Order: sequence, then C-alpha cells, then structure tokens
Amino acid sequence: MTFEAEQAIREIQTHIFGIDGKMEFLTEPALKGFAFEARRLAENDLDNAVWRGIAEAADRRREILARYSTGSGVWYASVDVIRWDTSRHTGRTDSFVHERCNSKKEAEEAARRLLAENAKYFSAENSVDATSNAAATGLSSMDQLACQESAPGLFLMSSVMAAMSTPLSVRKRFGLTGKVYRVS
Repeated sequence: MTFEAEQAIREIQTHIFGIDGKMEFLTEPALKGFAFEARRLAENDLDNAVWRGIAEAADRRREILARYSTGSGVWYASVDVIRWDTSRHTGRTDSFVHERCNSKKEAEEAARRLLAENAKYFSAENSVDATSNAAATGLSSMDQLACQESAPGLFLMSSVMAAMSTPLSVRKRFGLTGKVYRVS
C-alpha cells in the first residue's frame, strides 16, 4: 500500500471510531430513527454507500441490543490471554479462544469453562479476559472478529480489541483492565 493510501486509511479510521462511538450509547428506538435518517441521507446523496453502511451498522447494533435483552440468538463465548507492556500502556493478544453458542446462558457457561481452562496463563504480565457476546447476523465468527478489530464496540466483542495496541484509557472504557500490579 502506498504512503498516501495508508494516511487516508488512518484518517478514515479516526472518523469511523467517532461514528461508532456516537452509536454505541444510543438506545434501540434511537438507533431505529438513526438508521432511517441515514438511509434518507443516502438516497438524497445519489445512493451514498457511506450513509448506507452507517444505516446497516445502526441496524446491526440495534439487533445486538435486542439480543442482549432477550438472551436468544447466536452468542459467542471468548477468552483472550493478553500480554501487557506496562511501560507502553499497551496489550497484545497472545492467544484467543472462542466458541459459538445458541443462547446467552450457554455462552456464559462456555465462557466460564474457557476461563477455567485458560486460567493457567494468568500472571503479573498476562491477563485472561472472558466475555460472552451477542453475534451480529450475516457474519461468521471470523468476520465478526475482523470487523471488531476495525470498529471496536460495534459488535460488542470488546475482548478482541486488545489485539490492537490499545491505550490504557481505552482498555478501561471497554473493561479490559484485568491485571496484577506489584505493590512495593
């Protein structure tokens, strides 16, 4: 990729994170109106693909919120083993395990089991984080993980976010701070 393309991608990622952040705290009814307005704007702007994508992201987010309230649908249990570099305030995923489940309850049980199986990796330098999350329809688990890495929070699979070099403030925001600290 050219330098020019890399710069454009970085700038666009900043905007995507901002859009995602705005949608993250909207309620289901607000997301419905948000998606409707984004589609209207897409139609008025010669079928603008960006606005269509924003509308689809809002629909997907609303669907996931509905799954959280009902507990039904496809869910994923996941465990991350994250190696933390405290001098740089970053974490890197050393291993990631996930399992597809058919309900929220099943995903919670699977997450507990996966956490117990991977607890041996916990140390002062490593955290072991478990999550159970609703899945977006139309995406395979690997597609969801790839999307999550580019749009944290949108698919509510925050454990994957640690695969990037994530600043401490962002890790705290997404609950990714499982860590042992030495007290002298």
